[in-house]
Amino acid sequence: MISVFVPIYFYEMGIPLWGILFFFLLRAVYVSAFTYALLPFINRLSDKMMMALGTPFLVIYFFSLTFVTGIDWLFFVSPAFLALYGALFFSGYHIDFSRSADKDNKTKQVGANIIIMDVVRLIVPVVGGVLIVGAGFSFVLILSGCIVMVSILPLLFFPKRTIAQPISFKSVHEALSDSSFKNFRRATFGYVVDHMNATIIWPLFIFLAVGSIKTLGLYVSLGFLAGAIAVYIMAKWSDDGKSAKVFTILGVGQSLLWFVRVMVENIGAIAGVHIGGYAFRDATATSWTSRYYTLLGQKEHSGVYVIAQELYYNLVRIAVFPFFIVIALVFPMSVFFPVLFALAGVFSLLFILAGR
Repeated sequence: MISVFVPIYFYEMGIPLWGILFFFLLRAVYVSAFTYALLPFINRLSDKMMMALGTPFLVIYFFSLTFVTGIDWLFFVSPAFLALYGALFFSGYHIDFSRSADKDNKTKQVGANIIIMDVVRLIVPVVGGVLIVGAGFSFVLILSGCIVMVSILPLLFFPKRTIAQPISFKSVHEALSDSSFKNFRRATFGYVVDHMNATIIWPLFIFLAVGSIKTLGLYVSLGFLAGAIAVYIMAKWSDDGKSAKVFTILGVGQSLLWFVRVMVENIGAIAGVHIGGYAFRDATATSWTSRYYTLLGQKEHSGVYVIAQELYYNLVRIAVFPFFIVIALVFPMSVFFPVLFALAGVFSLLFILAGR
C-alpha cells in the first residue's frame, strides 16, 4: 500500500502532473514488452515460481525510487523493475487462485481474500504517513522493500501449479480474440480508467486538498474499513446468482461517485466520498475478480488466458494514459482533476458489461 504515496513522492520532488503520468505510462509499456519477451520462459515456470521471481523486482523498484532525486535516468528505469514484478507476480497469482478457488463459492473466497487484505492493510497507510513525515520517503521505501522480501517466504509451503498448455504469441493472440471474453474486455476499459484515477489521481487530489501525508494515510485506512464491510455484503449476493444485477449496481454507483468527486471541495465532503468510493471499489474488485475466475474456469487451458488478460490491461493503459497526459499539459490543475473524474464517471458505466 506504500504505492499510494508514490505520486505524492514525485509531486514533492517537483515533477509535474504529466511527468507523473508518463512514469506510469512507461510501466505499462514495459509490462507489455516484458510479457512478450518472457513468453518462451513462462512455460517452464510454476505459479509459485512466477510470484517468487517477480517479488525481488518490486524490492529493487522501491530501492531505486530512493535514488531518483540524485540520478535522473532512474526515473525512466524504475518503472521497468515495477513492470517485471507485475508481468511475473500477477500472472502467477491469478493462475494459482483461479485454479484453487471453489467454483460454487468463488465470490465468497475472493471476498474473504480482499477482506483479509483490507484488515491487514488498515493500519499501513496511517503508519506509512507517520513514518514519511518523521523519517522521510526514502526510509519508508527501503522498509517496504524489506517487508516485501520477507512476504515471499510462505510461498515455500504451498503446492505449485504449472501452465499445462505451451504458451506462444499465437495462443495469446487467440485468447485475446476469444468471443466469450468480449464483454469482459469491453468492461476492462472501465476497470482501467477507474483504477488509474483511484490509485494515482485521487490520492494526489486528496493530498493537495488536505495538505498532509498523515491525513491522507488516515483517509486511505478508513476506506479499507468501508471496503471490507462492502465486500462482505456483495460477496454473498454475487454467489446467489445475481452477478448481472450486482455489476449494474456497482457500475452505476461507481459512476455517480466519480461525478460527485467533480463537485466536492471541502474536507468533510472529500472524506465522505473517499470512504464511499473505497466501499464501491472493493466491492467491484470482488465481483470483477470472481467473474474473471468464472470465465477462466470455462477454459481447459486457463493459463494462456491469464497471460492475455494481464497483457490486455496494460495495452488499455497504453491507449488511455496519453489522453491523461495531454489533459495535464493543456489544462490547469483546477480543471485537470474534474475532467479526469468525469471521464472516470463515464467509463465506470462499462462495468455493467462485465456481468453480461
